[in-house]
Amino acid sequence: KNITEIPRDLFLYGCTFNDFQGFEHLHFIGRDFTIEGPSSIQSFQGLEELSEVGRNVMFPTTTALQDFTGLENLSSIGGHFQLFFMPDLISLSGLSSLQSVGGYMSIEFCRNLEAVNEGDLPNLQSIGDKLYIQFNQSLQTINGFEGLQQIGDHFILYNNHLLSGIQGFNSLEEVGSLVFAYDTALTDLSGLQNLHTVHRDFSLFHMSGLSNLNDFASLQNIGRDLQIVECHGLSNLNGLQSLEQIGRHLLLKDNLSLQSLYGLQTLQSVGGNFSIYRNPQLQSLQELESLQSIQGELRLLHNYQLSYCAIDAICNYLADPPALSWVGNNADSCRNEQQILDQCIVAVREAESASPTLSLHPNPTSSQLLLQIHLPKGAAKGSGTEGLLPYELSVYDLWGQLVMWEDEVWEIEHRLQLKELPAGSYLLVLRLPEASLVRRFVVIR
Repeated sequence: KNITEIPRDLFLYGCTFNDFQGFEHLHFIGRDFTIEGPSSIQSFQGLEELSEVGRNVMFPTTTALQDFTGLENLSSIGGHFQLFFMPDLISLSGLSSLQSVGGYMSIEFCRNLEAVNEGDLPNLQSIGDKLYIQFNQSLQTINGFEGLQQIGDHFILYNNHLLSGIQGFNSLEEVGSLVFAYDTALTDLSGLQNLHTVHRDFSLFHMSGLSNLNDFASLQNIGRDLQIVECHGLSNLNGLQSLEQIGRHLLLKDNLSLQSLYGLQTLQSVGGNFSIYRNPQLQSLQELESLQSIQGELRLLHNYQLSYCAIDAICNYLADPPALSWVGNNADSCRNEQQILDQCIVAVREAESASPTLSLHPNPTSSQLLLQIHLPKGAAKGSGTEGLLPYELSVYDLWGQLVMWEDEVWEIEHRLQLKELPAGSYLLVLRLPEASLVRRFVVIR
């Protein structure tokens, strides 16, 4: 009864006692706290002073435990926190003081756990390694991680077939990887609206009930792969408008309802492979007009209605391939590499020493566009107010319709007001006496 610390492990197996009466003064376990196998322990009553476990807390295949009442003072777990095959667990109540888990945390095969309720883990701020929540056949809602800000490695939601809400992650800002798969009852991912960084992979697999990605408005960078596979409820990718960079691969595969890539208007670079295949309703890649570079292999395959592929990044890729490309079984204009090249609008190549160049800022834009003409060194200047001959400026939509026109512009820097144009991609043609300059830009609303 006078034990205050256990410097190494507290390991219990097949216990016949019901609680922890006799440990009332224990406040520290130096290494592992483990309860394993069939047990009569129904409560942690007696451990009210326990505040820290130096390494792992593991309760694999533990029976009789229904919640964590008695651990209200536990604030720190230095290693892993494993809840595994706990058939009688119905609640995570009793963990209200827990602030950090240094290793991974797992909630797996807890067949009678229906909810992680608000107030169960209100002070948990960080998980140093992975968070696994998987194979919990009765789990319906997760509202109890409201203070969690960071997951050091994977955040995995897998095969929780009744899970319909994860609103409890509204403080989460960054994860190592996000992998959600076979959680077929989830229709949206509300609760992740503050997630701004995924350091490695963002993967959605076989999420057939998912209808939108609206809650990822803060997400700016994905360090490695963006993978969306067999998410049949998605018709577009709206919600990813802040995403600018994918560090490695983009994979969009077998999404039966995906009609457009709306949501990727600001994506600028894909550091690895660009793979879009077997999306039978996808018609166009026009929402990727801001994409500047693809560094890996190009795969556009079996998208039977895809007829517009001639965005700058793909035109430039096919003109000078940095890697292998596979294009086939798409609609006309995208059936093979040559069809795409035939559709590419090729601007006049500007010799660095002889012709002017044109830049547009910001792009994408919502209200106005700044045109900047850069004259080659030593070029003859005209008689305009800024030394440039007047030029004609035209703006066309993707169907070739003229939507704006100015017939005599003199400025080297000229602002174009775009408030009347609807969202979409446009082609700007600037006609100078010695050259025509062509650039694409995107209007977002």
